[in-house]
Amino acid sequence: MDAFRAWSVANSCIAVLASWFILVAARTLIKAYRPPLSDLPGPWIAKFTKLWLLRAINTRSWEKINIELHRQYGPVVRISPNECSLDDPDAVKIIYRTRDELVKVGTTLLDDIYEPADRHQGERYSGWGLPGVEPMIFTQRDIERHSQRTKEVSGLYSNSVLHNMEGPVDRVIEALFDRLYEFAERGEVVEISDWLHYFAFDAIGFGKTFGFLRAGLDISNVMKTIHGYSRYGALVGVFAEWHPIIFKIMTALASGKDVGMAYLIKFTHQTITELHEKGYDCREGEHDILSSLLAKHQKNPDVFTMGDVHHHVLPNVVGGAETTGITLSAAVYFLWKNPQVLAKLRQEVDARKSTGKFHDIVTVNDAAGCRYLQAVIKETLRLHPGNGLGLTRLVPKGGLTLSGHYFPEGAEVNINAYVAHANRTVFGEDADSFRPERWLRDQETLNRMENYFLTWGKGSRTCLGRNISLMEINKLVPELVMRFDFEFEDPEREWTVHNDWFMKQEDIKVRVKRRKT
Repeated sequence: MDAFRAWSVANSCIAVLASWFILVAARTLIKAYRPPLSDLPGPWIAKFTKLWLLRAINTRSWEKINIELHRQYGPVVRISPNECSLDDPDAVKIIYRTRDELVKVGTTLLDDIYEPADRHQGERYSGWGLPGVEPMIFTQRDIERHSQRTKEVSGLYSNSVLHNMEGPVDRVIEALFDRLYEFAERGEVVEISDWLHYFAFDAIGFGKTFGFLRAGLDISNVMKTIHGYSRYGALVGVFAEWHPIIFKIMTALASGKDVGMAYLIKFTHQTITELHEKGYDCREGEHDILSSLLAKHQKNPDVFTMGDVHHHVLPNVVGGAETTGITLSAAVYFLWKNPQVLAKLRQEVDARKSTGKFHDIVTVNDAAGCRYLQAVIKETLRLHPGNGLGLTRLVPKGGLTLSGHYFPEGAEVNINAYVAHANRTVFGEDADSFRPERWLRDQETLNRMENYFLTWGKGSRTCLGRNISLMEINKLVPELVMRFDFEFEDPEREWTVHNDWFMKQEDIKVRVKRRKT
């Protein structure tokens, strides 16, 4: 009898497991072959499981894989059972429209084949979040909440107030020059990308600098934490429903220490408190992001709380400095790898400097008058955007027709900036090359390229801090070109780029020299 019972229990367990396996297999097959996504081209295995996409992102070269997929399969590629990558300029204004925008992507363990667009748990961006804490603006999925948060601070990032922020940035630029002059005196080889990231973090706008440039290192491992957590976010974003569980495991393994986003939030809060207590380095008539947020809080503390101040500062730490550092590193790399472009840019900025059209340190208005400089910056942003993953959105109720294909409600669609910017129909047959002159063409061509320029995103989700980042880039690039020469340690060596959401570069080792004029 005992043997019979044991046999019955064993068979029952096998039956349950077999039923579960059959259920999962059936659900997988239904997802894979249910129209209309079943008709879309792409890697065969991707229609069955998101593991293919996870593996592809784990290579840290997703942007290259994504570009090649479109060159192989065309404008629409199925990259997971419910997600498609697009390469179509006409789809931009639909996917990333300002009004009636599509919702950022979410997935849950209990999704149906095509989940309605109003689901709440999880999202592609949720790996960046801290479970139980309101998401940052750029990861906020709730459309109304995102709009509310954006309106709270949009005026602080407008071009009209940038000139009051230039003074503090000028002093950080001078601090960078002091270090570069030291390296030039010693003939030292440095990883220039590190120093440009130190600059970007010190220039964030917290009243005082973090001290990265002075120390010459990653203070409190903030940069290391951001890089590690961006990799986590890129991978976990594929299976976003597992983020709360995985994050709890990570925290437990860290023996109670703050990890990832929790560490960055704590660091930001401590920094704000310390800088607030020690006072500001802003002079009369100047302001920065933190002082502007604190002024808004002091004006109406019950409506705009200190919690709101911390909330709006965090994206500057997590994403703002990283994006600026990446773009500055790309500009140096592309310019010194293309000496003809560097010479042409120097001709322009030297002429303006010699005729008194530049201040001691270039201002945003000074830079705006340099047509070729603007083309160089635009081309840098086109060829090396800061984000290497697609900006994924959910198809709303009623479905959408994109690129001649119908997408049902709940399907996920995205356009990767790297895919868009490699489109040869839009940007030319030399789209893979660094050629600023493409931005000096007729207005019709410029409009076509601008429509498919996705470095800062599109629609209501366009990067809020882009004007501050562009201010720093416009000021520093011409100054570096006029003051320094960078000699690659190994001229034949290409840089190393890791796509972990952010497109972080390494191996830009240069010998710094004072420029001979």
